[in-house]
Amino acid sequence: MEMTIMLTDGGPHPPEKMAANTLSGVIDLVATSPDALLREEREFKAKATVVLTRHHGLAQNHERTGIATEGTDRLATNIDTSAHVPDAVDDLIALAKGTSFAAHFAKPETRAYLEQLLHEHFHRSMWEERSWHADTNSDHPLSKLFRAVDTHGHALLPLSDEDLDEHGGREVVSRMIVANHISAVRQGV
Repeated sequence: MEMTIMLTDGGPHPPEKMAANTLSGVIDLVATSPDALLREEREFKAKATVVLTRHHGLAQNHERTGIATEGTDRLATNIDTSAHVPDAVDDLIALAKGTSFAAHFAKPETRAYLEQLLHEHFHRSMWEERSWHADTNSDHPLSKLFRAVDTHGHALLPLSDEDLDEHGGREVVSRMIVANHISAVRQGV
């Protein structure tokens, strides 16, 4: 398992940064691989970066449009990556055709892995857009709830109804938890 820490200057990460982070999970040969294969990997990564940057940009713009349309109410809805994952996976698999990696990328289990990876990364990218919106509208009750759920998550559920009233009530808290945590696991992509 690889862990990456991404710092920001107060806004969402650009799609290029998100693409570079995602790419490390798509292909990563060991340094002892033959030189020709390493060259082919570098060429594939350069093209895949363009593809992933475009798809991360689409996911971010989709979320920005949703926030612009729905406002802070968007924070209590599920983060839906289903409009983005299939096309991105198809583009990566198509990109691998004609390479030494083509057979690997054609496997159903590789497709399933890519679907999960891209779901997680697009979800994170879209979540960051919401996080930025919550930060810039920090006095709104749903923004406060977004931060409480982000910090405490499921630990809010056992609280009394009276304690949850300050966050909009049990139903709003439950929706926010589902929107920001459970949908991060997998949406059936």
